[in-house]
Amino acid sequence: MEDNATPFASAPGLQFAETNVLRHPIIRPLLESLLETSSLGLYRSLGPSPFDYVFNSDPGHEVEIIMVMIWSPGSKFTYWAGSHRHWLEPIEAANSLLQVTRARLQSSGSTPVETTFEKGGFAVIDARTAFQITAGTAITFAFGKEDAAKLWRPMQLPRSLEHHVTSMESRTVRINVTYAEEG
Repeated sequence: MEDNATPFASAPGLQFAETNVLRHPIIRPLLESLLETSSLGLYRSLGPSPFDYVFNSDPGHEVEIIMVMIWSPGSKFTYWAGSHRHWLEPIEAANSLLQVTRARLQSSGSTPVETTFEKGGFAVIDARTAFQITAGTAITFAFGKEDAAKLWRPMQLPRSLEHHVTSMESRTVRINVTYAEEG
């Protein structure tokens, strides 16, 4: 959680995810068309960094993981078009993402595309697409097909949120979570 932010493992945090992603009239149908069925397995905030990252780097497969990024006003983001088609030799970064070098991105023939979200907004990207955040914040959600999601460590939430989580799930979207007793 970032300073002054809503904790994700809270009723308001779950409501944010439900309203801005799971019930969004553009994002939800897009997720279902790309993955058919999926599991939400990551929900975190990302801020500016001097590095380029990917969440996954396996060009040998079809899309398995989709990232939904909800941007704060004034955010600046560069993604590398075509990077999802190349093995980028990533290394694990301190923030638990996969870091890739700018030299590797350039030698792969990938093209940087800069985007500014003056009023905020959202992006839906293949998790193999390299990106850099230069300003602002992205609240980031990862949705994976069953084979990918079963390898993820479940998000841990208080048991008091179990009913809310269950109400957010559907035939096409599950949430990869375990519950801890409070107290």
